[in-house]
Amino acid sequence: MAVMDSDPDKTRRKWYGSRVLLLGLTVFLIVLLAVLVWPWLDSTHFVDSLRWHRRHGNRAEIAGWSFTVPRSWYLDSFKDDVYLSRVSFFEGETGSSIYVSPTPAWAFAMQAPQEWQGTVKKELAGRGYAVSELGAIQIQGETGICTLGFKNQEYDGQCLFRQARLFVSFTGPKKEYLNEIAEILRSAKMVKSSRSS
Repeated sequence: MAVMDSDPDKTRRKWYGSRVLLLGLTVFLIVLLAVLVWPWLDSTHFVDSLRWHRRHGNRAEIAGWSFTVPRSWYLDSFKDDVYLSRVSFFEGETGSSIYVSPTPAWAFAMQAPQEWQGTVKKELAGRGYAVSELGAIQIQGETGICTLGFKNQEYDGQCLFRQARLFVSFTGPKKEYLNEIAEILRSAKMVKSSRSS
């Protein structure tokens, strides 16, 4: 017949010691994981996106327009324009970006939208892109005058929205990102002026 250890203090110390060891091991693994994962998160701009959304929510304003910014995007804001970037989750992946600014004077100086589009097509073709027109991108009902270039699995496009008075330039490595870009632009709402006349 086996003899049971009848010392309750010894049993308690053994149980307490194993719990402390388990807690210490857990903390060590969490710190190790954080040290290994943090550089990856930082290189993908995941942290930038979290930080931006925590500070600003899900909308960005530019030139009297407010855009929805999805969680996988974040933005850098300049004086009169914004640059939205998409988080890229894989090392070496080129992220998508959208540059939105008030329409430059040179674009309005051209009389016909086709003249502007011809200039953009020429510029993209000069950089080796296969060029096509893209007519599905809208801001509050206005279809932009858009040109899309494709080269080496990379998209590069530009749109002019004359009524909205906005110029948009975008790049992306995947065609599905173009849908995200179109959704961001479609989400635009004119911001009411705080001044009343």
